[in-house]
Formats: sequence, structure tokens, C-alpha cells
Amino acid sequence: MEPTSFSLFTSLRHDPALRSSPENSSDVVSFSPSSPFYMLRYHRDRMLEASQHFGWAEVSKKLTNGEELESLLNEHVESWRGKSGDAESPLKVRVLFNRSGEMHTDIITTPGIPLSSLYPATFTTPPSSNPPSKQFTPSPKTGGALVLGPDDSLATPSSPKSTWVLTIDTAPTPTSPHTLLKTTHRAHYDAARARSVPAAPTPAGNLHEVLLWNSVGEMTEGSFTSAYFYRGGRWVTPPVGVPNNVVSSSSEKAGGEGEDAVEGEREGIVSQQRSSCSKFSDEGELREPFPGRWGHSIRSVKAVAGAGGQRGTTRRWALKKGLCMEEPVARETVEVGEWVWVSNGVRGFGLGRVVETKKDD
Repeated sequence: MEPTSFSLFTSLRHDPALRSSPENSSDVVSFSPSSPFYMLRYHRDRMLEASQHFGWAEVSKKLTNGEELESLLNEHVESWRGKSGDAESPLKVRVLFNRSGEMHTDIITTPGIPLSSLYPATFTTPPSSNPPSKQFTPSPKTGGALVLGPDDSLATPSSPKSTWVLTIDTAPTPTSPHTLLKTTHRAHYDAARARSVPAAPTPAGNLHEVLLWNSVGEMTEGSFTSAYFYRGGRWVTPPVGVPNNVVSSSSEKAGGEGEDAVEGEREGIVSQQRSSCSKFSDEGELREPFPGRWGHSIRSVKAVAGAGGQRGTTRRWALKKGLCMEEPVARETVEVGEWVWVSNGVRGFGLGRVVETKKDD
């Protein structure tokens, strides 16, 4: 049963360090130069999509002007800082809208992280999962001369640092508007986290995340992150869907009534995005199906109709920057020990490793 009472929300980072980030100062992701809000334009876009899908007209009106939204959020942040006496700490700002268009914020401090974790230049290639049979050690008899035997190997660079512990959910999460759009109805995420805990304790300083999959056995996302898997020599992220009733100015006239209208709107949106070269256009989800950028599989048409996780802000940025591409990832291909990048709008990007899930007693 679908919930009848919920709010739309997004969580984003407010960090004074972002003022010095050229990437965050771009009008592609921000409404003002030197903005301390992390990808605010993308957060506004995702909330606006949600308000259109659910028909919350008052929320859509509040979100139309991005500059006014940023000004209002700045007032909330400055009020919090004034009351707390904390003028510099990075913050997690949770922005919520109810059906009537009333905005509420929940603000807490969040750990500092380098700008390179918020806007990485690339995704680290995972180390080989097959270590050499014997690592080479120079012989003192040769003065350390480099002489390799048939079973010897040079030492490889140290493994990248993992900050996330990842488990694979033990049950599927059905696709719904509340998996495509960010709302306070999160029972499905809570259930996944409760049933899919790591078999071993999570190391200090690491975060635990659950990787979800849908009813047809495709990976979708994490319970509060987007996920990126290394496949075929490049990083890929599972395709997500276009929510119904997300209407743009060029698609309002498409279609007629009922289901035909919804289908017409969807086709209008896809058509508009395919022909748009705007730097503000979405990247990935609404592109015309095409042979993958490096000769890999054609994106499934069903992804346009709705096939999984949320259209995350950091995911959208990573696609636009070419750090990854869309491609379905089968659940059975994800293995314990595998390296996976994850990201969200508060903590940026981090590298995780899949571990064993605790078995039921």
C-alpha cells in the first residue's frame, strides 16, 4: 500500500570550503558563484521533479526560482549558526516540503572532507583481485639487483583506502515512486538495512551501506547512496527511471487524457532532452538509447519507463563529467571483495568494498 502522508526532501552539504571550488561555483550545479551549498541546482531539480510527479503544485511554485530557494536556505543556515555559535563546521542540511508548500530544514554538523572527495577528477581503478603467487624480494647476494624468477612479481601499489563497508541486500526492493523520488517514506530502505548487516563489525571510521536490487535481479542503488561498479574496464552505474508526470514546458501539450497523457508527457520529455544541447540538461537517464561509449551494451529502453533507484545529484554530475556510464548490473555479478564507488549529496564520493552479509541464526 502506498503511503498517504509523506514529505518530499533532499539532503545536501553546506560547507564554507566549497566557496573556493571552481567546480561548485559553476552555474551548471549552483545558482550563485562561490556557493557553500553542494550542487544546489541539482538538488532543486530533483525536488521539482518529485513535486511534479505527485502533483504538489504549491511545492513546484516554491522551487521554480532557484536563487530565492538559495536565499531562503541561507537564512535557515545562518539562523542555526547564530544559535549554535558554530560559524565554520560543514553541515548536513535536510530540506523538506509538505504538500502545502511549507519548507522545513533539519541541520546538523557533518565531518569535514577534502574537496577532491566532493569533486573527484576520476574514479580509482580497483586493484587486481588475483594477487601474485609470490612477491619478489631482492636477494642480498646480488646487492639487491632486480632478477625475477618465473613465479616472482614486483610489488603492486597499495590498495586504495576504503571508507565504506558494503553488503548486498538479501531480498529485492520493488520499484515504486518512492524509490525513484526522494520522500520521507523510507520503510523499504530501513528494512534493507535491518536485514543486511555485515557479518563482521564495521571498522572504526567506516560507514555501512546496503546495495539494493530490484525484482528482476538488477542492482539499483544504495540505501542512501548512488553506486558505481567496475565492468568491462570502466565504471558503470545502474540506469534509473523517468518518473511519470514530470512535465517540462515543451511537453505540456503532448498526449491527451489518462494513460495516453502520461505516455505523451514522457515521450515529450525524452524528445526534448535528446535534442537539447543545454549545459543544464540532464545526463544519462534521458539520453537516447545508444551503443555504450566504449562499445558496450545498448541501454535498456525500460530504463526510460522506470527501472530502479533514484536520480541522485552526485550520480548526475558523475555522468555529465564522463566518470561513468549507465549500464544494468546483474545482482549475481557483484561479489564479496569487489570495490564499488558510492556517493551522495552530503558526503560526496567514497570507495567501498563488498563484505559478507550476516547469516540468520
